[in-house]
Amino acid sequence: MDHFLYVDNQRYYGFLADSETFDNGGKHLHPEMYQIFENRHLWESRYVHPDYFGALDGSGEIAQPCPDVYHYPLMSEIFARELIEEMENFGQWSDGKNEVCFFLFVSWLTFWTCL
Repeated sequence: MDHFLYVDNQRYYGFLADSETFDNGGKHLHPEMYQIFENRHLWESRYVHPDYFGALDGSGEIAQPCPDVYHYPLMSEIFARELIEEMENFGQWSDGKNEVCFFLFVSWLTFWTCL
């Protein structure tokens, strides 16, 4: 039995976002920050700096202010702002001591443990 199928890829209609694992229970202020693996395209378009991929493929100029130090855009302003808001919402950005509480942040930002 023959079936005719017409496939058109000449127009971009968007992409599908996976909302099955999206946490909207109020635990996180910006739950889309935690969707790096489920919605990679959406996450990258929102949080990765637009010039980052140009620096990777060699089309952009990578500044080197001193030997072995490279300066290139990585994360967007939105990512920086929402990360600070997320930590302030968590309420334990700093305990006021001269000790690093990095493991506390890692347990809160679960996607960092996988990167």
